[in-house]
Amino acid sequence: MSEAHLDVRDLEVSYGGVRALNGISFSVPHNSLTAIVGANGAGKTTLVRTVAGMIRPVRGRIVFEGTDITGQDSSETCELGIGQVAEGRQIFPNLTVAENLRLGGALRRSSGSYGANRRRVFEMFPRLEERLKQKAGTLSGGEQQMLAIGRCLMSSPSFIMFDEPSLGLSPLMVEFIFATILELKKSGVTILLIEQNVAESLALAEFATVLENGEIALSGPAAEIADDDRVRKAYLGL
Repeated sequence: MSEAHLDVRDLEVSYGGVRALNGISFSVPHNSLTAIVGANGAGKTTLVRTVAGMIRPVRGRIVFEGTDITGQDSSETCELGIGQVAEGRQIFPNLTVAENLRLGGALRRSSGSYGANRRRVFEMFPRLEERLKQKAGTLSGGEQQMLAIGRCLMSSPSFIMFDEPSLGLSPLMVEFIFATILELKKSGVTILLIEQNVAESLALAEFATVLENGEIALSGPAAEIADDDRVRKAYLGL
């Protein structure tokens, strides 16, 4: 298990008796870009929230960098280096860009690298530096997604989960955000990409898992998944 950056085994999650994840198992290799794809309601966001420590599983194990983190809360997983860019961005709209970034850098693990992390964010997203004093809620959708990613990077994560990063963005901004995710992977960050945009995700990823109704339908190299007839018919319109 220690060979993988993240290893999930036999994970089961229920909401009020309704099973959202039914014994799923998969691994995310170090410095890989791994995609979890599937239709809305397949259990993708539940998976992210469970790994992040926001939901406790009924059973199963979550191992991060060789350490069992099953049941740890989100404050503990963040300190271990697990970052999350949540669906819908989840920034603080009434705080400024600067204040959002400051909150992102409030962890113990990143206390000594606040300045370096902030410079890195501004290099990636110069527009955020231009809007430092602006309330986050007044930013465009694309700028808010930049801020969500920037806030995550302030915590010095080694592993980032992106939950539907293309949602509600223009095609041009989607292209920019996916290019940013690829650059982060090239810089040494391990990426878990959760997306409804199956074609783009499979083109970007090295490995992929198809989630259907809380269960894994397919898993393997992304290129092979993209060539699977079931995936081509169900998700790619081919």
